[in-house]
Amino acid sequence: MRASVVCMALALNVSRAQAQSTAPSSASAQRFRLANGLDVVLEAQPRRAQVAVLVRYHVGHRDQPPGYTGLAHLVEHLMFERSAHGPGHFIETLEAMGASEINGVTSSDFTTYYEVVAPHQLQRTLWLESDRMGHLLARINDGSLTSQRRVVINEDRERSAGARFTFLRAMREQLYPAGHPYREIGERHEDLEAISTANIQWFHQRWYTPANATLVVVGAFDPVAIRAAIERDFGALRGGSVPARAAPAAITVDGDRRVTVDAPVFSERLHVVWSTPPLHARGDAELDLVAFVLAAPAVGRLRRRLVHDLDYAEDVSVGQSSEELCSEFSVQITATEEHTADELLPIVEQELQSLRERPVSDVELVAARRSFVDHLRSNSHTVLNRAQQLARYARWSATEVDLTERDAARYESVTALDLQNAVRNLLRSDRRVVARLRRSRSAPSQGTVASIESSAGRAAVTVAGGRR
Repeated sequence: MRASVVCMALALNVSRAQAQSTAPSSASAQRFRLANGLDVVLEAQPRRAQVAVLVRYHVGHRDQPPGYTGLAHLVEHLMFERSAHGPGHFIETLEAMGASEINGVTSSDFTTYYEVVAPHQLQRTLWLESDRMGHLLARINDGSLTSQRRVVINEDRERSAGARFTFLRAMREQLYPAGHPYREIGERHEDLEAISTANIQWFHQRWYTPANATLVVVGAFDPVAIRAAIERDFGALRGGSVPARAAPAAITVDGDRRVTVDAPVFSERLHVVWSTPPLHARGDAELDLVAFVLAAPAVGRLRRRLVHDLDYAEDVSVGQSSEELCSEFSVQITATEEHTADELLPIVEQELQSLRERPVSDVELVAARRSFVDHLRSNSHTVLNRAQQLARYARWSATEVDLTERDAARYESVTALDLQNAVRNLLRSDRRVVARLRRSRSAPSQGTVASIESSAGRAAVTVAGGRR
């Protein structure tokens, strides 16, 4: 499960019988590829009152050249500008048509655009999407670039303000080596200021092509008519090619790496992070279940101990954040004001050691499996959730459509021994990064890296002026 936050999985939990009864039949879905390479997934659900349209381009932050942080995000924003034949700004046009949930999201691995429309507006929406896929650049100029650059910079200022951003950046720099596409977070403003219209054109022409995209349509529509509309509007576009993506630098976390950031915060934070197997790989589902066992509300071992029994923590969050190249398993804890991050780490290690030494109970294993399986099967509750799920499955298989049951089987097949081995082999104390956000009245508001250490024999680094 991508970005598997346990609380969210529980909040969306429904009974298995209910989820199965609402899931669409795979017979209602079809998948085909246009001559120009566009991958198309259609799932007709006649009883729906709406239709979700989703276009996913297989490009993200990881594909930005060095020195061009923010380029992928900036292109995402420009995709909402008026395209060559469009009547106006993309969002304003769709809103006038009654569309909802209009958005674009750039992640490490892909960029997704989606909207939910009434069935009678579907063909016009598909035409608008095809127009910005094939004809956006005709209207992009220095004025639109300057305007959207300002928006992106302001968004980044809001996101990166405060010590938390400094803390997360320092942690990721210890987890990922220089040159790894997942290492950088945020956008460097000097990079954004240097991006030109020529850079935008190059990026769009390289990555925003039919051959590098997946179109998903879910909801109430006539499959024959909509397939014809897609072939007419998207089939006329030049296909392009699927660009080669750079191979990532190898991740080797040698030893118990520790980074401390000092900041004038009320509550200290502890993050313990491991590099783990990528989405759908062996170990990915197992670690989702480990996260549930540790931090599920009311029953999670670590949450119950730190929040309820000891009153050491305000909040405990554990998750396996799954990505295409590799994933991150993280334990994130906010201490109560009376306690420190240093007091939390031994308890985290005790609970992990307990999982290494003894298999989880049948009750814990069944509850963990059920949470994730029911979440997968409940994704048909909205047309947009279902479209997002099918887009993810389209990257898992080049030909199949609905992989819900295969996905569910990943969790249902996990045994207590599998879970125990995953903790032993993947969550080792000598292959992790421990990051502390430490309270210091004298530190600047944005925080400062106070020390970087490793038990693997590297000399400890103490930043001048960083100690309390």
